Amino acid sequence: MKEVRSLERGINILFQFRKERPFLTPEEITRAVKLPKSSIYRFLLTLRKLGLIERDTLTGRYFLGLRLLELEEVVHSAIDLESIAKPLLVKLGEFSGETVQLNILRNDHGICLYGVESPPPQVST
Repeated sequence: MKEVRSLERGINILFQFRKERPFLTPEEITRAVKLPKSSIYRFLLTLRKLGLIERDTLTGRYFLGLRLLELEEVVHSAIDLESIAKPLLVKLGEFSGETVQLNILRNDHGICLYGVESPPPQVST
């Protein structure tokens, strides 16, 4: 099956943004993905039109758009971990008396999927 090269390039641009570098200039993106600057500007224009990327008008730097959060919601709805994990997290929290979280590892950092606050302290009478 043949892949769509331009789609791959556009997604690769999105993945250049990281927690440690959430804002990028077109020049930084050009160096990172090794495409002509004119192509980068066309990709950025399309990604902005779709709400996947935004531009800071003061600095000219780009950052990921809030529309990407819609995809996060879809991922969460497809994985029904909450119904499986939540009762276990509650029991673990009650047993330990601590806040409990379910995290997944993505590359070199964890992402919290669900959390249960620590139970209130028991007051002895």
